[in-house]
Amino acid sequence: MDDEQALCEATRHYLAQCGYSLLTARDGVEAITRFLQHQARLRLVLTDMVMPGLDGAPFIRTLRRIRPDIPIIAMSGIPGQRQAAEEAGGPGLRFLEKPFAGEELLRLLQDILNAPPPAPPEP
Repeated sequence: MDDEQALCEATRHYLAQCGYSLLTARDGVEAITRFLQHQARLRLVLTDMVMPGLDGAPFIRTLRRIRPDIPIIAMSGIPGQRQAAEEAGGPGLRFLEKPFAGEELLRLLQDILNAPPPAPPEP
């Protein structure tokens, strides 16, 4: 999710060339709608932190209520957004500082998606 259309399209195109399939959204409301429609097949969420309408932190908190186990990568180039993302996302949230190279995003995706699933909570 990113409201910067050029960044969203460039990221989608780059990751598609690397073999990933993506759903894109331009704001938090659209992203939540698409997430609910496709959540069974989604393995990770990549979101900008500063968005019109439903901003990054409330978006992340909403995702955590819907599906607490979904890996989330938050991104921003604005100071202070890392802390807001980490507070909203809790353990397991990853953060990318903008601007970033495509290879940096690709390594992070591979690291997350190839990681073993988290252990179930103990009763």
